[in-house]
Amino acid sequence: MKESEIRALLQAYKNGQANEDDIIKQFRRLPLEDMGFAELDHHRELRQGFPEVVYAEGKTKEQVGSILKSLYHNSNGNLIATRANREKYEYTLRFVPDAQYDENSRMIYVDRDRSISRDENRS
Repeated sequence: MKESEIRALLQAYKNGQANEDDIIKQFRRLPLEDMGFAELDHHRELRQGFPEVVYAEGKTKEQVGSILKSLYHNSNGNLIATRANREKYEYTLRFVPDAQYDENSRMIYVDRDRSISRDENRS
C-alpha cells in the first residue's frame, strides 16, 4: 500500500465516506505478495523509504520481470535489481518501460525519485 493510498483512506474516513470497518479491511490486505518463487514486501517502502531490492542472479527473466512489474505498480520509489544480465533487462522492459540497464554494475533500475540529488559528473 502506497503512502498516497493511506492518505486517501484517512481522508475518506475523515470526510465520512468510509467507516472504521472499511479502513480496517483495506489495512488487512497483506503487505506481502507471495509469487510462489518470491515473497515481496510492499510495505518496505513505507517503513524504510525504499522498495525491496531484487537479487536477480538465480532467477529467470520471467521471475525478474514479474517481480519488477509488481514493485513498479505497487511503489513510488526507485527500483533496483542487482546481478542482472541484458536478457533479464530486455524482458523486463515489456512490463516496466522506464527500466534502464547499467552493463558495468549489472543492474536494472528505475530512477523515479527526483528528490535525490545526483552529480552526473562524479566518477
